[in-house]
Amino acid sequence: YVGSGADATVFAKDDSHVIKILMPEDMGTKAEEVFRKFYEFSMSHQDLACLPRFNEVNTIDINGKDYTQIEMERLAPIEKDSFVEGLIWFLSDYINTNTLWPTVESELANPETWEIYSPNFANAFAKTWQSLTQNPASKKTYAMYRLLYNVMKLLYTTGTINKFGWDLHTANVMQRKDGQPVIIDPWFSEGTS
Repeated sequence: YVGSGADATVFAKDDSHVIKILMPEDMGTKAEEVFRKFYEFSMSHQDLACLPRFNEVNTIDINGKDYTQIEMERLAPIEKDSFVEGLIWFLSDYINTNTLWPTVESELANPETWEIYSPNFANAFAKTWQSLTQNPASKKTYAMYRLLYNVMKLLYTTGTINKFGWDLHTANVMQRKDGQPVIIDPWFSEGTS
């Protein structure tokens, strides 16, 4: 057992993979519908590093009820109270308000923005962001976060079209061993959150 959410339970298969089991639709959730849409989105964008890698999806019958079983790469939680955790929260909020990237970039460079997240580390986190935007050695990391933001925007729009609620927070973004953030569950079905 690795963890659970409102609509699913996750088990470790091995060191590299987990199995996520969704609750059946007849239990009052739309987890299957929401997941299928995210799965389709992810499979059609496998070139994007911030989306998960799935191995297998199938349906299993348990006591006459169909459960969707998903095998996917095993990811690590984002460290609590870290720069990356704060960044994910801010990016998700900026998506919610349709903020343009130049504004995001400018606001994250301001320690006052980070005060909301971590008053004790606001200056350090703002400096970390400034370093990402100004230091040529940080180009790759900066590009990773900018792409993450663009994919979040695309997911937000796709979710809105499908009448899904936006549920992207740090429990729904994990990371690979190399630090790459991976979006694992950006939506909920309206009315079942």
